[in-house]
Amino acid sequence: MAGTIVLVGAGEFLEGMAAIDRILMARVPDPPARVAIVPTAAAQEDPRAWTDMGESHYRRLGAQVEPVFVRDSETANDPAFSDAILRSNFVYMSGGSPGYLLDSIRDSRSWTAMLEVYHRGGILAGCSAGAMVMGGITRVRRSGMPGPPQPFSWEWAEGLGLMPNVIVAPHFDRMNEERLRGYREGMPPNFVMLGVDEHTAAVGDGNSFEVMGRSAVTVFRGESSTRYPAGERFTIL
Repeated sequence: MAGTIVLVGAGEFLEGMAAIDRILMARVPDPPARVAIVPTAAAQEDPRAWTDMGESHYRRLGAQVEPVFVRDSETANDPAFSDAILRSNFVYMSGGSPGYLLDSIRDSRSWTAMLEVYHRGGILAGCSAGAMVMGGITRVRRSGMPGPPQPFSWEWAEGLGLMPNVIVAPHFDRMNEERLRGYREGMPPNFVMLGVDEHTAAVGDGNSFEVMGRSAVTVFRGESSTRYPAGERFTIL
């Protein structure tokens, strides 16, 4: 039985996401909610800052929480970390660098463990970079590009493929037209792009999704787009 995919645009572990997280905690198999926080995307910065926030947030909501400090491809294949993920029924990949996250967990024991949690009915959530990598392809930072991301400072990379024909664009409500054009440049015509606003989540099974949170998800198919506010549903196929 497949579980639930959660794609968050931004705002993980903040009070504005609490209502969504309560709903998700009620959906886990074999309660109570046991949340594994995987901060790999931020491992080049300060992953403990994310896990501290996550622990405080989910414990306040009544969940059990375990930080899983997968920092690189070596620790991603450490049985201690993959076993910690397997003990959970709710996995949360936080934000950071999508390219670093992909390089660290692709084909690893930790990613296999996340898939096992999902396939036995659990929650697999990702925010920003954590959401981006679940698609078939994703934008990653070009090597050697200094400073904050610019409209054309990204390149395509193969994602983890949980949703094979999907591209996830987080922080969507902060994208101006120039950056959106740059982000979509070279997008394959058979892909659907989900622009997920901050403090907003697309929650579903990989094909059918409900929008939760304070804003909306914009779905791009070719040159057309449809915006779905919180409370509405959409399908990929």
